[in-house]
Amino acid sequence: LETSPCGTTLVTAGWKDEAFVWGVTTGRLERTLRSPAGWISSLAVSRGHHIVGSAGGRILVWDRGGELQRRLCIGGGARFALSPDDRLAVVGRSGGSLWDLGSGQRLVVFA
Repeated sequence: LETSPCGTTLVTAGWKDEAFVWGVTTGRLERTLRSPAGWISSLAVSRGHHIVGSAGGRILVWDRGGELQRRLCIGGGARFALSPDDRLAVVGRSGGSLWDLGSGQRLVVFA
């Protein structure tokens, strides 16, 4: 469950390979996001044009239209956070790593 920074969009996920994008003011389902990596365990809505999720050892990046833009293979299930400018994701468990969402490259490993 995550809301957009402006508060107009809500994204939910459950025990499935789908996430749902809702209009906050209308309460209507706007689109369904599909995960090719299985169950979506966490979500974030960027300030820009992306919805980011974690599933099956990958970080998935969709555009607001629901098209899957990028898959970053990060290993086992992990939590993540987006940078304030939405360009980077910090992904971690006991250590972590810093990823460039645009290029898909891992920039730093925190051991």
